[in-house]
Amino acid sequence: MSKSAFVEFRGHGFWAYDVAVGTLFKHVIDHAVPLAPGDGWLDHLIQKWRFNAVVADCGLYLDDSWSPHQLKTVDGLLQDACVTLQQQDHFTAEEMYGWDILDGQGVFDRGHDGYDSAPAILLGEAIRKLLEGTLEPAPEGTWWFYGVPEGRSTMKMRTN
Repeated sequence: MSKSAFVEFRGHGFWAYDVAVGTLFKHVIDHAVPLAPGDGWLDHLIQKWRFNAVVADCGLYLDDSWSPHQLKTVDGLLQDACVTLQQQDHFTAEEMYGWDILDGQGVFDRGHDGYDSAPAILLGEAIRKLLEGTLEPAPEGTWWFYGVPEGRSTMKMRTN
């Protein structure tokens, strides 16, 4: 299982640590569920994000064809999740495992014995900027890497 997921929207993207993806999208889903009944688009999106939150191997689902209304909805959900994450500095490994995100599965903490919320918040802000088209480019020959405990870093691009 990969430790990172590629996050791409309209030809631009970056890498994200799977623990941060799971932590962020657990909270995005919590905000989305009350809005979803009767909205097939959002119900479908929540299911995709449940998978993304527990399985990083496939990359994060962001749809290039979202309408302005859908983009505004996703942006609002990301913003709400970040506000919620700011209310708790740290999540224990036990707490993260206990989140029932998909079929009883929670977030695997990768041996950190828990996870701070700050990297997940930074990831949420980066996704919002990616959706807006305002994310600054990574240094040449690298990708941004968000969600790691030490904050934003870079990953060297493969050349093969």
